Amino acid sequence: MNKILSLLTSCSVLLSSGFKRRILLLLTGLVASSFGYAESSVWKVEMNGSHFYLGGTIHMLSESDYPLPSEFNRAFTASDKVIFETDVSAVSSAEMQQYMLSKTIYPQGTNISDFLKPETYDHLSRFFKNRGLNLEQLPNFKVGMLSITMSVLEMQRMGMADMGVDSFFHLRAISGKKTIEYFETPQQQVDFLAKLGDGAEEQLIQHTLKEMNEFTEVMRITKHAWRVGDLKMMDKELLLPLKRDFPDIHDALLVDRNNQWMNQISKYTEDDDVEFVMVGALHLVGDDGLLSQLKSKGAKIIQLQVD
Repeated sequence: MNKILSLLTSCSVLLSSGFKRRILLLLTGLVASSFGYAESSVWKVEMNGSHFYLGGTIHMLSESDYPLPSEFNRAFTASDKVIFETDVSAVSSAEMQQYMLSKTIYPQGTNISDFLKPETYDHLSRFFKNRGLNLEQLPNFKVGMLSITMSVLEMQRMGMADMGVDSFFHLRAISGKKTIEYFETPQQQVDFLAKLGDGAEEQLIQHTLKEMNEFTEVMRITKHAWRVGDLKMMDKELLLPLKRDFPDIHDALLVDRNNQWMNQISKYTEDDDVEFVMVGALHLVGDDGLLSQLKSKGAKIIQLQVD
């Protein structure tokens, strides 16, 4: 159980899973953009005689996914400062695990069965039993964390328990003594997670159970699309359906956070430092995405080409 908790805290940036196939893709931070097909998931942003780099990441990978695409290393090497969504080393601490449990479990006397139809709860119990776990012996997770637990278990079964792009470069930034900044605290991300799915418990669990059957294929598509930068497909298959069918999730997970981050990102075109911003890559897509917002401010967007 401690292993699962460690993985969950290290994946607090995943935030949502199970709202249909495209949300399973979303949870890994897939590249998607309204700027058309490209060969890279890293952009150079130029404005006011200054520039920085902006990269879309995947938060969990397997050993076979390394080495990472070369454009990430090029941007990292050229940068003085690295910015992440959150402190990926702090999220796996014992203190953070305790905070996560305090926020993402139901109060005593309440559990997930209170929000599900009996047949849905039975299906959920079978899912965990088939993976060697007893649902009733797990922490009394709220629906959002329970859904993510299911996805993390499937990632473990696929061998995707290794560090993702963020963790890899976070360690490199520390060892290279680069300046590191964060957009959010781990506590802020857990607080968001604690509210995920409230009022839609039955819908969320049903969709998560359904999509577990396609998880392996979804993740294969996810990693391939991220590496080759198939941006048109991601815009069509991920962002637009999400915005249409789940506007509240779309706004809370992407739009609101993008708008908050832009206040900090805008300053990177006003100094002499070269920054490398790495975020879950769906934050880059669409009219409300970081790339579009930067372009609307007059920035020149250049996609790095794969070596």
